Amino acid sequence: MKLRKTSKEETKGIIVGTLISFIYLLNISDLLIVFPVLFTYQEGYSQMGYWIKLGPMFFFIFTFVYIAARKVIDEERKTEYVVSIKSSIIGFFVWLAVLTLAYLLDVKVGYNANISGGLFTILLVYLYMKKAYIRRIKVICRGYDV
Repeated sequence: MKLRKTSKEETKGIIVGTLISFIYLLNISDLLIVFPVLFTYQEGYSQMGYWIKLGPMFFFIFTFVYIAARKVIDEERKTEYVVSIKSSIIGFFVWLAVLTLAYLLDVKVGYNANISGGLFTILLVYLYMKKAYIRRIKVICRGYDV
């Protein structure tokens, strides 16, 4: 694994993405109170409410880093960011479907298990998509001397 230097644009994207994540957290907290499936005054946020609050954080960070740095980074790094964005979206909705199924089956998922399970799902989707991308590149490059 080779180390790459982070550009100024990537750092700006990380900062802006983190700020947007915090703004999202503040605004979505007020909106979730309206929906009784996501928030009850007796128990607070439900398992789906916590995930809707915290799940998109990586999506915002990866998206804003990609937007800020897309003109100065190489193609390999652009591909990594696109795979990261796609995997965070897919992982978010897969874990939300799991939590919805758990809610319908009346299974309680604790806060730590909820967040760590969702982040683990995003990681698994990322690793699978990255492996599929590398496999696809090898098939394309077969026969060429790269």
